Order: sequence, then C-alpha cells, then structure tokens
Amino acid sequence: MQIDILSEVDIPLLDEFQSGDPFYYIRDRLSAGAKARHGQVGWDAYFFLSEPLYRLRSSYHSRDWVLWPLFSDHAAADLTKASYLLQEGGWSPGWTGERLFIFDRRKEFGLS
Repeated sequence: MQIDILSEVDIPLLDEFQSGDPFYYIRDRLSAGAKARHGQVGWDAYFFLSEPLYRLRSSYHSRDWVLWPLFSDHAAADLTKASYLLQEGGWSPGWTGERLFIFDRRKEFGLS
C-alpha cells in the first residue's frame, strides 16, 4: 500500500481533507465502547472528559489517545496511538476514498 505525503505546495489542506479521516471509524465508536466496557459510568466519564481534552489541544487525536483506556482492554493494541503520534509530529492522516495520505503541517504547528 502506498501512502502519499502531501503539503500545501501540492494541494490546499481543506481540499484534500474533504474525503475524510481514516481514524473516524474508531473515533466515532469510542463513546459506545466506553459504555459497553464500563456501563453508565464509562459513558459519563467519556462525555465529561471529551470536550475539555479536545479544547486542551484543539485535537481529536490527542483526546482519543487519552480516552482509549475507557474503550479497550488494557492488553489490546491502541488504535489511537498512530494518529496521536502523527499529529504530535506535525502530520495529519487522511483518506481520499481511494488512498491514504499524510499531510505535512509541521510549519503550521511551528515544528519546522
């Protein structure tokens, strides 16, 4: 599988991200998973922590990484770690519907 590396030189950020985020499926199911594993307490914890964690970094990637233990078994692979690490490095993962790509945002994030 090929993963393209793109930047604003290639295509505007908003144009490329119209198709979606490859981690959306995971992100969309975190709250239900928290409820399935921990009942109403997990559900409440997810929503209590979700917005403050998002606002702290203005990022779903870091929020999801912190909330992952509510969703998963502690021995399970962390499906949010890759998106978190990419974002921390100044990269945003994307999906065009046909291919994966990562978008170089290091300059925007002050990392280059």
